[in-house]
Parts: sequence; structure tokens; C-alpha cells
Amino acid sequence: MTRPRKHPASTLAAPRGTDPDRLSAQVWELLRTLVMGGVKQDRMLELYYWSQEPGLLEIIRAILALPPDAQEALRSFLAAAAPASVIVAQWPDRLVLSAGKRDGRSAR
Repeated sequence: MTRPRKHPASTLAAPRGTDPDRLSAQVWELLRTLVMGGVKQDRMLELYYWSQEPGLLEIIRAILALPPDAQEALRSFLAAAAPASVIVAQWPDRLVLSAGKRDGRSAR
């Protein structure tokens, strides 16, 4: 797992058109809810570290944008395939995932 990158203060500015005080209040309310809501600190730290992995948030957003049946199909495929055995074929308009060999047999 990579260590989080330090961000310059300018990246912490409120988005254009957003009231910085209101945004700050919302962030503090979110933090308070997470801490007081019983979320384990080690779990929050783990999620933070994962969020620093390049491209991971975009992948999560893309998966969440899929219809529920496509999400389930992808989850089932990834659960059944050994991660290192997934074969990817990419064309301009589609991506094909195939399960490679797992323990000497074809994963189906």
C-alpha cells in the first residue's frame, strides 16, 4: 500500500461557487458523524490509504455507475477468478475480461 501524498494547501480550497465556511462545516459534520457513529478508526485509516491509490476512486465510481446486474456479474467474476489470472483484451469500444488458468485448470 502506498503512503498518502502530501497535497499543497491550494488543493484544499473549496470548489468554485461553494461557500468555504459552509463546506468546512459540512466536512466537520461528516467527520463527527464518522467518529461518533462507531466507525472504527483503523477502518477509516485503511479507507483513507486506499483512497490515495491512483485511479482507484475512478474505478469505484465507474463500478457504482453500472446497473445492479452488471455490478453483480463483475463481482461474481472477480470472486471466482484468481486476480493474477484475469486476462484482459481491450478494443476502442469494449473491454473483455477472461478468467485464465487457476490451479492448473480453467476457471469458469
